Amino acid sequence: MEIKGRKFWTTLSSLSFTRISPSPSSICHRILAKPSFIKGFIHTSAILFILLGLFFPTPPASGSDYENQYRKARNDYYALKNSETKKKYRSYWLRCIEEFRAIYTKYPKSPRSDDALFTVAILYNDLYSYSFLKSDLQKALSSFQSLVKRYPSSRLADDAQFKIGEIHLRRKEFSKAYEAFQKVVDQFPKGDMVSLSRLKLIGLKNYKPKPKKVKRLSPVTEIRYWSNPDYTRVVIYVDKQVPYKEHLLKRDPSIKKPQRLYIDIDSARISPNLKQPIPIHDGLLKMARAAQNSPDTVRVVLDIESIRDYKILPLNDPFRLVIDIFGASSSEGKALAAIEEKRPLLPPSEPGIRRIIIDPGHGGRDPGAIGPRGLKEKDVVLKIAKRLKEKLKKQGYEVFLTRERDIYLPLEERTAIANTKNADLFLSIHANASRKRGARGIETYILGPPSDDEIMELAARENAISTKKLTDLDIILYSLKLTARVNDSSRLAQHVQESMCNHLNHRKSSHRDRGIKQAPFYVLMGARMPAILAEVSFISNRAEEKKLRSRKYLDKIAVSIAEGLHGYIEETRAAHRPPPSQRKTSLKTKSPLERIIEGRMERGSCLYTVLKKGGVSPHQIALITSHLKPIFDFKDCNPGDSFQVSLDEGGELQTFLYEAGLTDLYEVKREDGRYLTSKKEVILDRHLNNVKGNIESTLFDAIEKTGEGDHLALAFADIFAWEIDFHNDPRKGDCFNILVEKFYKNDRFIRYGNVLAAAYHTPSKVYSGFYFKNPSGQEGYYDEKGRSLEKSLLCSPLRFTRITSGYNRRRRHPILGGYHPHLAIDYAAPTGTPVRSVGDGRVIFCGWNRGYGKQVAIRHPNGYTTYYAHLSRFARGIKKGKRVKQKQVIGYVGSTGLATGPHLDYRIAKNGKFLDPITMKSPPISSIRERQLSAFQAQRDRLASLLQERALE
Repeated sequence: MEIKGRKFWTTLSSLSFTRISPSPSSICHRILAKPSFIKGFIHTSAILFILLGLFFPTPPASGSDYENQYRKARNDYYALKNSETKKKYRSYWLRCIEEFRAIYTKYPKSPRSDDALFTVAILYNDLYSYSFLKSDLQKALSSFQSLVKRYPSSRLADDAQFKIGEIHLRRKEFSKAYEAFQKVVDQFPKGDMVSLSRLKLIGLKNYKPKPKKVKRLSPVTEIRYWSNPDYTRVVIYVDKQVPYKEHLLKRDPSIKKPQRLYIDIDSARISPNLKQPIPIHDGLLKMARAAQNSPDTVRVVLDIESIRDYKILPLNDPFRLVIDIFGASSSEGKALAAIEEKRPLLPPSEPGIRRIIIDPGHGGRDPGAIGPRGLKEKDVVLKIAKRLKEKLKKQGYEVFLTRERDIYLPLEERTAIANTKNADLFLSIHANASRKRGARGIETYILGPPSDDEIMELAARENAISTKKLTDLDIILYSLKLTARVNDSSRLAQHVQESMCNHLNHRKSSHRDRGIKQAPFYVLMGARMPAILAEVSFISNRAEEKKLRSRKYLDKIAVSIAEGLHGYIEETRAAHRPPPSQRKTSLKTKSPLERIIEGRMERGSCLYTVLKKGGVSPHQIALITSHLKPIFDFKDCNPGDSFQVSLDEGGELQTFLYEAGLTDLYEVKREDGRYLTSKKEVILDRHLNNVKGNIESTLFDAIEKTGEGDHLALAFADIFAWEIDFHNDPRKGDCFNILVEKFYKNDRFIRYGNVLAAAYHTPSKVYSGFYFKNPSGQEGYYDEKGRSLEKSLLCSPLRFTRITSGYNRRRRHPILGGYHPHLAIDYAAPTGTPVRSVGDGRVIFCGWNRGYGKQVAIRHPNGYTTYYAHLSRFARGIKKGKRVKQKQVIGYVGSTGLATGPHLDYRIAKNGKFLDPITMKSPPISSIRERQLSAFQAQRDRLASLLQERALE
C-alpha cells in the first residue's frame, strides 16, 4: 500500500491533537498493572518508528513550533467565524490574519505555509463583506496570486486561481475573470475546480480576450546632432512612425547621476548598425546613448550638463524625432559667439544683422520640381543662392549656404545649421510648381497653418510627405512657439516679396504678385531667427521655365532678393536709432493729428500685417515694436486685443495704445521729440452690490443661489472664520447680507473687490463685520464696537467640512474597541484636503506618532498647543522648529495610523490641558485705537446704512 507522506503525517498530527491525552499517573498505573501491556506497547512503538523512518524523513526540530502556531491560529479563526460580535470589529480580523501570515513568513517551506497563505486570502476576502474597503479585496487578490506563484504544486493552487476569477467578477472585470478561469483549466487540468471554471467560461464567452497581435518592431537606425554653446539639435531616425514618451529626470548627486532627458520609443528595436554612445560635450549635453529598455521599447538617453529648456518635434518620411536643446544663456548666445569667432559687428549704437544663411532647396537624390522640358528645381535654386551670396558679401554681410554643391540634406539639418551658426536671418529658396499649366508668379511664405488645398499640396511636396500627414496642427503650433520673432519674419517676407515683384514685373513680363502666405514647411520649423521661404517662379510653367534657364534672369532674381534683405535690415536699424530729437536733422514741432487707425487682433494675425494693412509704414511699425519690446512681447498677442494708432499729417507716430487682455494697457507716446513708453491699468467701473440670502443647506449653496461665485463665499467665510465654524454652526433659516465691491468693464464683470460690510443672522445672535483701513495702511475687519474679528486661533483648521466625532471623555474606539477618551474633534474630508494652522506659532513635532499616524504639533502664544493627526503628508517646508502663520497650510488630510477612513483629528490644549475646540473662545488680537475710533465709527455707520438700505431693496 502506497502511503502519501503528507496526508499520513497530517492524520497523525490531527489524531494526536484531537484525542484526550491521559494523565501521567494513569499511564504508569497501566504499565505496572499489565506487564503484557508493556511488551505490546514496545512492540507496537518499534513497528511504528520503523515505518516512519522508512517512509518519511525525520521532521525538522521546529516542526512542533509551526504546528503549535497553526493550531492556535486555526482555533482563533473558528472562534472569529463562529462569533457574530467579533466579526464587527476589524481588530479581530487583523489579529487572525497576522497569526497566519507569521506562519508562512517564518516557515516558508513548511507543510503549513500554503494553508496559512490561503487562509490569509480567505480572511481578507471575507473581511471585505463587512468593511467594503477596496484595499481589503485587493489584499485578498494579491494573497491568492502569491499562493499560485509561490506554491504552484499545492493542492490549494487551483482553488486560489478560481478565487482570483471570482474577485475579478465581483469587480466587474470580466475580461480578467475569463483569463483567470482559463488558467484554472490550462494549469490545473486534474484539479477539482476545473468543472466549475468551465461553467464560468461559458457565461463569460463574450469577454474572451482577443489574441494579441505580434508587433513589428521598427529599428532605430541613426542618432545625429548639431550644436553650439547655447543650442543643440539631436535627431533620432526610426524606420517608421511609432509612439514615444519623454521624461526629464532630476540630477542625483548621491549616486553621481547627471540630469537626464530620456525618450522611450515604443514598438522599436535598436538597429545593429546604430553607432552609440555618441559623445557631444558641448556644454549642454554630455552624450547621447540608446538601449533596449524592454523587448519592444528603445530608450534614448541624453546626459545633460546644463540646459534651460527643450522641445521635441516629430517629422515624417522618414520618421524622426527632432530634439532642440536650449542653453541657459540662449538670449546672449549670438553676441558671445560673435566675440569668440571675431566676426565683424556693427557699432553698438547701430545694432544690426550680419550673418545670413541661404538654403538652396532640395539637392542630391531629391530633385524637387521638374519643368516640362526637364529643368530641375535643385539646380536652379543652387545657382540663385550662389549669385545671392556673392552680392550680399559685397555689401559686407557674412553669408553661408546650407549646401554648396548637389548633395542631399535632411530638412531638419538645414534649420540646425542656421541655429548652430547663430544666424540673424534664414532664407530658403525654391521654385514653385502646380498642376495648372497657367499658374505663374512669385510668392513668399512664413511658417503657419495653410489656408487652402493648393498650399497644402505645395507644403507636402516641399516636405516630401503626403498631404494627409500635414493635418496635424500640433506640429505647427509647436514650431510657431520655437520660431523667433514671428512679426519679424512677416516683415522680412514683405520686403523680399515687394522687391522681387518690383524687379521682375516689367512691361514684357507677365509675373503676378501672389502675395505673402503661410504654410507648415519643415525647413522653417524650429528656426530661432526671422525665417522665410521664397518661391521665385513656377518651374511648371513653360514660359517661366524658359526664363529660369537664363543667366540674366537668375541674376535679376538674386539682385531683387538682396535688395529686399537689405531693405529689411535698414528698417530694423532705423527702429534702434535714437529718437528724432537727437538726430542732426530734427523733426519740426508737433503737427495736428491727421488720422487715427483702430483695430482688433484676430486669430492667426500678427501686428505687423494688421498695421501694414491699416496704412502704417514699416518704419513706424518697427519704431512701435522696438520701444515696447522691453515691457511687452508681441508674440504674446491674443485674439481680441485692441489697438489705436495716431499719426500726424506727415505720417509720423504720435501715440500708440495697445490693450492686452482686460486690464493691461500699453502706450507709446511722443513728447518733445522723444517717445515715452508706459504700461497702465485699464480703469474699471466700481459698483457696490448687496448680496443677501438664506441658508438652506450650506453657505456655498446659499451664495450660489444668489448668482455669485465661490470667491465671494470664501471671502465671507474668512471674515467670520474666528467666530463661526461653517462646518457645524450654520442652520436652516440663518441669513446673511454682504456689501461687496464689484468691478466691471463695459458692463462685463471682471472681478470682486473688498467685502466692505457683512452680517450673519442666527436666531440667537447677529454677527457683523466692517472693513476699515487706518492711515498707516493696516486693514482688517472689526465688529460694531471696533474689536478685531481676527482672533489668535481659528475656529477650525479646515474649510467647509463636517464633524464626524466630537470631544468626548468616554468614547468607544472603532478599531481598538473598549472605551477611551477622545479629546479631539474629527473632521471628515477627502484625502489631500489642505489643513491650515489655526494660529501663528512654531512647529514642535512633525513625524509619525504611533496610532495618530503622521502628526503635526504647533505651539502658540499664551500656552496654547494644537495637534493635527492622521495626515497623508506634510506641506513643503514643514518641520520641527519651523515658524508658521495663521491659515498657512501645514499638511493634508489622510488616514494614517489607527483610522477607519480619511479624516483630521484636531486637538487643542492650554498649558497641557486639553480643551473642547468647539466651546473654547479665543480672545481678539487687537482693537481700533482711540485716536482712530471716531474715523472707524463714521465709516461703520455709513457702511451699516448702505448694508441696510440695499438689503431692503
